[in-house]
Amino acid sequence: MSRDSKIDLLKGLGILLVVLGHSISTLTQPINQVILSFHMPLFFFCAGLTLKPVATTSKIVFLFKKLKSILLPQCIMGLLALVYDGVFLYLLTHKIGNTELSIVAKGWFTQWFLPTLFMCNVVWIGVNLLNIDLYKKKTVFCLLLGSVFAGYVTGNFAENTIVSIEKVPTAFMFVVLGFYTKNYLWDKLNILTVKARATTACLFVVALTALIWFAMVNEPVEMYRNYYGRYGLFLITSILGILISVIAVFLINRNTFIELFGRNSIVVFVTHFSVVKFVSSVVSNVFEEFGIDFLASYVTFGIVVCIELVIIYIFIRNSSGKEKL
Repeated sequence: MSRDSKIDLLKGLGILLVVLGHSISTLTQPINQVILSFHMPLFFFCAGLTLKPVATTSKIVFLFKKLKSILLPQCIMGLLALVYDGVFLYLLTHKIGNTELSIVAKGWFTQWFLPTLFMCNVVWIGVNLLNIDLYKKKTVFCLLLGSVFAGYVTGNFAENTIVSIEKVPTAFMFVVLGFYTKNYLWDKLNILTVKARATTACLFVVALTALIWFAMVNEPVEMYRNYYGRYGLFLITSILGILISVIAVFLINRNTFIELFGRNSIVVFVTHFSVVKFVSSVVSNVFEEFGIDFLASYVTFGIVVCIELVIIYIFIRNSSGKEKL
């Protein structure tokens, strides 16, 4: 089955927003606060767009395929964190004590997205085991309402587990939303590329304005630690952000550069943390000397994107053109 270029474009926009957010780093910076309000829900939404019902005979195979595709990148991220933080700490402090070791160890487990995504797939298998018609309107309503309620109950829990159980209900909500969007709405959205482009552009501007306002009213969202501020506002900004991203995709239609990042979003996700930390430490120091440190985040973003292009090229060459996502 051929890839859907629009899903690649949507994932590409998402991963570039992730890189920009981590380049800015400061949670309360307005641009970053807007990005944080929806960018990870967008990724879970994208996962739902590619999700399919699991056949009775293939649930174990499905689970092991997901485990392999998620565990390997997680281990690579852990090793990168271990090597980078270990070398960084040793070279700067010339020592590794208990505190430093704990920081290095935490680097292995703080990348919460992939474990959460895996647990969402486990929940999806559970839903399929119920032997219900996934496409009935009643099922759609129950799954969406149930996941929203579960997300509200578990949202803002202070305790964070290694496998991110507490984040799964909120994440699964957007996976379900993506699944039903793909099956009921996705093909119909092609009208945006043919008709009513002016109206669509106006909708984009209005939704973006509303997103910025609601994101500023709410506190900075920190989904990695299961903190959403006011959960109702988080839901509003997440849906608005997803809507804006989808509209952008259908207005853009095709963009080879962004699609390349989308097709290789896992590669970028796995590697960009260490790249951002290294580039940011260098750029920030240089820009501080010249008193233009307010530009450091955006220069860091540009440099990281260029480095990630090289990493993608190396990955594609090493994989002999075989798709890994």
